[in-house]
Amino acid sequence: MANDIFDVSMQDRVWKQQFFYNAFRALAFNRIDGDYAEFGCWSGSSFWLAHLESRRHGHNAHLWAFDSFQGLRQGRNS
Repeated sequence: MANDIFDVSMQDRVWKQQFFYNAFRALAFNRIDGDYAEFGCWSGSSFWLAHLESRRHGHNAHLWAFDSFQGLRQGRNS
C-alpha cells in the first residue's frame, strides 16, 4: 500500500515537472513575458516546480501564490 502511494506521488511529481518544463520552455522560445499566478497552492509543490522551471529557462517573471488556507465556500446553489 505505501509503495503504491509513493509511486503515484512520484509519478505525479514527474508529470508536473515535465509540464512546467515544457510550459516555460515554450514561453522562453516564443519570448513571451509575464507573471505567473497560482491559486490554491496547498503544499506549494507545484509552485516550487513552476519557480524552478521558470528560472531554468531564464523566465524572470514574478511568481505569485494565493491560498485561502480554508478551502472554498459552498456556492449558493450547492
